Formats: sequence, C-alpha cells, structure tokens
Amino acid sequence: PWQDPALPAPVRAADLLSRMTPQEKTAQLYSVWPGSTADGEDVAPLQHEVSEEVDLDALLPYGLGQLTRPFGTAPVE
Repeated sequence: PWQDPALPAPVRAADLLSRMTPQEKTAQLYSVWPGSTADGEDVAPLQHEVSEEVDLDALLPYGLGQLTRPFGTAPVE
C-alpha cells in the first residue's frame, strides 16, 4: 500500500515503516555532501573538524536520507 498515491499519507508511511529494517530506518538519518572532500578547502565553518570521508559502498546498501547541496559545494558570492 505505501506505493498507492490514492491512500492517505499516514497509511502509506505506516506501511512503509513496517517493511523497513532497523538498518534502513537508521540510514534515513544520514546525509552525504557530494564533492566535499577532506583534501579540499572548507566550504562550511569547521567542516573538516566535525566530519569524516564517507564510504558510500558501506553506507548506501541501507539507503540514504538526503543529499546535501547536490548541485555544488562552492560558496555563492
């Protein structure tokens, strides 16, 4: 039922959550900033002090909550 757009959102969400594993639910809390690397310049204040490189192969089998800044990491002037 979670794929049926005719059903109310709460019904669809409850069905989807009942089908997800704990690993898939936890993965929804993750975000990945494509293009942000440890060897580049900081884009966000203290970015490299509070983050590590992401192993996408290890992360993606369970899903991903969001992509941060998917259209670029360069600051807007």
